[in-house]
Amino acid sequence: MNQLHRHQRYLRSVHHILGGPHVSDVGVTSKEVASMTSVDDLLRFDLKLHLLSTQRDWLHQLHLARRQSMSTTSSNNHHDHRSSSSPPAAPRPPQSKHIHMKKLLEAASWYRWLQQHAHEDNNNADDDDKSALEHLADMLSEDACLSEYVDLMGTNEWRSVIQAQFENLVFATLERRVSRRVDKCGFDAAALYCEPPAAFRDNIHPSQRTKAADYRNVHADWNWLRDPQPAQVMAFVGSLTRHVRGAFAIPDDVHKSLYVFIQRMLFPRITMLCYNGAILTECARKDTLWRSQQAALRLQNHGGGVSLEQLGGSTGTAVVLHDEAAQIFGTTRIPVDTFFPLFSFVLLHTDLPFVHAQLHLLEQYALCNPPGDLNPTRNGEESYYVYCMHAAVEHVCSQVVGPLD
Repeated sequence: MNQLHRHQRYLRSVHHILGGPHVSDVGVTSKEVASMTSVDDLLRFDLKLHLLSTQRDWLHQLHLARRQSMSTTSSNNHHDHRSSSSPPAAPRPPQSKHIHMKKLLEAASWYRWLQQHAHEDNNNADDDDKSALEHLADMLSEDACLSEYVDLMGTNEWRSVIQAQFENLVFATLERRVSRRVDKCGFDAAALYCEPPAAFRDNIHPSQRTKAADYRNVHADWNWLRDPQPAQVMAFVGSLTRHVRGAFAIPDDVHKSLYVFIQRMLFPRITMLCYNGAILTECARKDTLWRSQQAALRLQNHGGGVSLEQLGGSTGTAVVLHDEAAQIFGTTRIPVDTFFPLFSFVLLHTDLPFVHAQLHLLEQYALCNPPGDLNPTRNGEESYYVYCMHAAVEHVCSQVVGPLD
């Protein structure tokens, strides 16, 4: 609503200039008119609104999945301290909690392993490899602890169901103090990005619009929320990870699965903490330029867009695909002279209106190694493709836009 209010005032100012007795600077006025944005585009490309809407949708789906998990589980001891008003059920024995958590993490680890090998199984694996995978699936089906997850792994509900079970177990087991700190972090982070309605804000005297008033509800222990840095966010994630590991005595061999669960539990709740004010403004500015450049390049050559050859590649070299690179080079890292132009061409014709905001998440958080991870990503295959994506975006933005034919 505040964005619409600001847009309305902007349109009134432009209308006042155009309807005035004289126009002082025709050039400036024409640029103002040419740069006008429709209301639909204003809301569609608002980065903060996009992030908050995505966060709301994800949390709503997760809330439904958690409620369904709690209603269908055979045990009603997974009491959620945060959302349920009913009295807590009798606590489960610690050993039972550990077994349940171990089962979840092992199922997630097997699922990830099967995903990584399924492509090989369908394309270039020999009969021995296929039989080994089939034997593994049969073995999981026969396991008393994992059999209930085997059929679920082949459905679209797999991730949401197992994530809901994980969160119900965590919040039912952690101390109230830890659960409340998670809530406090999420609520304060959202409060710092909230604006009062424009009508209310306009009635406040300018002298009363202070940062202290905006941050009055932030707990003293969370001062870093006012200007969050990636290292501080990851320290918070690491702290909760250690709490969960200690509470459930989780071994190192399933640490990767635990970290994935923690990420999917925390980041939807602290989405806005990943972007402090300066980063949010910078990403919005860069993405505006990206969308403008992308639209202009697509209109080149009678609407056919920029060709692959114009981006430094050729159709002949683009035939080197992911699987072929794995067979020929023994790695899925396609040579940069082949991959880079092809990637730039795909990005140019892909609708990614917030690509710089996504790159910020990938570089600052997706490539950040969790404590104890023995497989660093900053020097691995993931970082190779992330930095290729960053370079490809900059390559597209640096292209010279010629006159329309």
